[in-house]
Amino acid sequence: RRRAVVVAALLAASFFWAAWRHGLSLVAVVLSLYALIFVIIACIDIDRHLILNRVLGPAALLALAASFVVPAITPVHALAGGVIGFIIMLIPALIMRGGLGEGDVKLAGFLGLATGYPAVLTALAAGIILGGVVTGMLLAAGRIGRRQFLPYGPFLLAGAAIVVLLW
Repeated sequence: RRRAVVVAALLAASFFWAAWRHGLSLVAVVLSLYALIFVIIACIDIDRHLILNRVLGPAALLALAASFVVPAITPVHALAGGVIGFIIMLIPALIMRGGLGEGDVKLAGFLGLATGYPAVLTALAAGIILGGVVTGMLLAAGRIGRRQFLPYGPFLLAGAAIVVLLW
């Protein structure tokens, strides 16, 4: 019940911010849809430790279509961001078997499409740093163990949200 209130408050704040920053425009609609998609992905990843293809597929198509509308990004930058985001997360996923899931790799591709190049680099860096800081704090507090799984998607999404807030 507490999470429902937090999610509703986050979405309301996101919708309000998008409308305040961009007026009643197509850009505000796209940003509001991103907020909704980010929350859906984060909640599923937290609950089920999965990032679903049936969410990522349509989200990626939306991000590519949005690149024709959002002035902060072009279709070429969106495609480059998608490829770069995917590759950046694919390399550690291949090296650290089991440390990073396929969903996280595909999520990075979607976030690259949504933020474009070079903003995807900032989004992923912010997410990785945020994930490291939170994990370190939870380890230090004894809330998680060294071998315990922590969903990574919400941190990547938070990094992308930071970038999108700057549009």
